[in-house]
Amino acid sequence: MSGPQGEWAPAPEGSAGEVGGELVPWKEGTVGVQTIDLVKDYGSGPGAVRALAGLSVSAERNRFTAIMGPSGSGKSTLLHCMAGLDAPTSGRVLLGPTDLTQLPEKKLTKLRRDRIGFVFQSYALLPQLSVKQNITLPLEVAGRKVDGQWLKTVVEALDLGRVLKQRPTRLSGGQQQRVAMARALLPRPDVVFADEPTGALDATTAREMLQFLRTSVHELGQTIVMVTHDPLAAEHTDHVLLLHQGALAAQIANPTAPVVLEALTVLDRMPADGWMTGGYRAAAIGGGYPGGTGVYPAASAAASRLALPAGPSARPA
Repeated sequence: MSGPQGEWAPAPEGSAGEVGGELVPWKEGTVGVQTIDLVKDYGSGPGAVRALAGLSVSAERNRFTAIMGPSGSGKSTLLHCMAGLDAPTSGRVLLGPTDLTQLPEKKLTKLRRDRIGFVFQSYALLPQLSVKQNITLPLEVAGRKVDGQWLKTVVEALDLGRVLKQRPTRLSGGQQQRVAMARALLPRPDVVFADEPTGALDATTAREMLQFLRTSVHELGQTIVMVTHDPLAAEHTDHVLLLHQGALAAQIANPTAPVVLEALTVLDRMPADGWMTGGYRAAAIGGGYPGGTGVYPAASAAASRLALPAGPSARPA
């Protein structure tokens, strides 16, 4: 999605599970991964916890998308379902034209190996292997030949050439995270999913990692979906999906850190039943609340100020 810089919009009705989600027709160069009416429950009966509430979202190909929201909003659950690491209770997950929810376990395992890359906050490197062996391991397990030129490109882009023969335990946290990113990129997956990839990094290393992620999207043609809590990290992305109570609350095109922080502050102070209810919906549709936050709809051509209900508890401090 594209739009004026730093704008955000309320999610359309239905994305919060009120009406059925709509399948976006897949075309080359458009949708990379999408969910349709995605529900994820943990447990059963009266004690069940609904982590995702009929969520329909998409991340475009060759774009850098961030998933954000308050603690407990379903960010990591959505990422894991999108990546085929966790099975939804109901609904669909499509990687390009492939419906992950219809695949038997063996085919899903092969798809994850061949078409999905995943970067964990904990790096998940094997200490007994060298850096180079860690990077090439997924291809070797899959019985695929390593493209030497692509390996060189990835290694040089991540500045890992001098440590290829070392063990991961001898590297800094930033270097280990770059190794994990190289391992995810080497198979040329359809989508790389990253779960808080900068969470354990210092500010300088985090900034360098985010700059590389953006470069890998816009210069190497990669598609990346990242969970983050950091507005500064989100500023490097093309698009932000904001979750609240397992539903899509809002979206931000061409995000800036101040606008993301403002939106997160508002989400943090919402009632449990979410954005698109009651006064929130009325304000969004009605065209504005005088003295509102100064953010504008990005999903429509309307120029009216996006409103918030009156009262200090609904407004950023």
